[in-house]
Amino acid sequence: MKNKEIPAFNRLVIPWYNAQGRDLPWRQTRDPYAIWLSEIILQQTRVQQGMAYYYAFLEKFPKVQDLARASEDDVFRVWQGLGYYSRARNLHKAAKLIVDQWNGVFPNDFSSWLQVPGVGPYTAAAISSFAYDFPKAAIDGNVLRWLSRYLGSRAPIDAVKTRNDFQVILDEWIQSASPHTFNQASMEFGAMLCTPKNPQCNTCPLSQNCVAFAQGSVAEIPIKANKTKVKSQSVFALFIENNAQQWAVIKRNETGIWSGLYTLPLIIQDHYNTELGWLELVQKFDLDPSRLAFQDEWKATHMLTHRKLQVHIFSILMEDMELNTHKFEKWINANEAENLGFPKIFVDFLKHKGRL
Repeated sequence: MKNKEIPAFNRLVIPWYNAQGRDLPWRQTRDPYAIWLSEIILQQTRVQQGMAYYYAFLEKFPKVQDLARASEDDVFRVWQGLGYYSRARNLHKAAKLIVDQWNGVFPNDFSSWLQVPGVGPYTAAAISSFAYDFPKAAIDGNVLRWLSRYLGSRAPIDAVKTRNDFQVILDEWIQSASPHTFNQASMEFGAMLCTPKNPQCNTCPLSQNCVAFAQGSVAEIPIKANKTKVKSQSVFALFIENNAQQWAVIKRNETGIWSGLYTLPLIIQDHYNTELGWLELVQKFDLDPSRLAFQDEWKATHMLTHRKLQVHIFSILMEDMELNTHKFEKWINANEAENLGFPKIFVDFLKHKGRL
């Protein structure tokens, strides 16, 4: 990398960011708690969706001590609908670590942040630079994209070597700028100008220095070596209601999707046979089909990062059965459901049924 190229980003993109960067609430604070919350929430989440959750967490848990004292159910309830619930679980675990072992004091450097559950190299660099101006470049997907194009690099961005090589470059560049501003500008540049599709090359402050733009290869870069494979599965679930307008729920303790959340009684299968799914549900939860009053079936498709779920929910009325003889966590009503964390697909269903 030629030295004359090193200040180009600092000289051209940082002024663009200072003039046109979005006014986001976590950019107006140096509070490590608020910044940490925002970074965990924004992992795999769009800014507009994450904003409401950011405010909700700060209102419900104003300080890290409040988050550490909360129950897991309380945390999941606020997180409900955001997906990737392992983030919420790690957030809660990390709050307890910070309070119990570090007396509520947040780390102020990159290496120490790596000890926090749910925090990897990108998040550690982002938080330590935004809160404390620690000089470590934060590299997310937006940064990998714009730097690949700027360099004209066809090295796969999902390769460890590529990320390490880019880290060396940006760690050098960040030394001659405010780390806080450098990282914000770098990510904003990728999110708003050097976008995956239809990048704004004609108004880009770096276009005259961009190798991909000069070569006409912007649309071809970045390169990924491995494409994500999406697995298709079926979710068969039971909405079992009694005469008191209570319905059965379970708490998912298995590893995998929705672990730790409340759901309707369910099974996840690789087949799409509705009749077979119904029979498997009845068998798993020791139900007698002859004593069930079937009402209707609700279907929906639910997309996760690596899964496409075909969801089938059977609505059933149980009038004369002993409720505590079945493999359900508990029976709840609408008011109790408001205090539990459910995956979004089940929230959608319960709203459809008029129960939320």
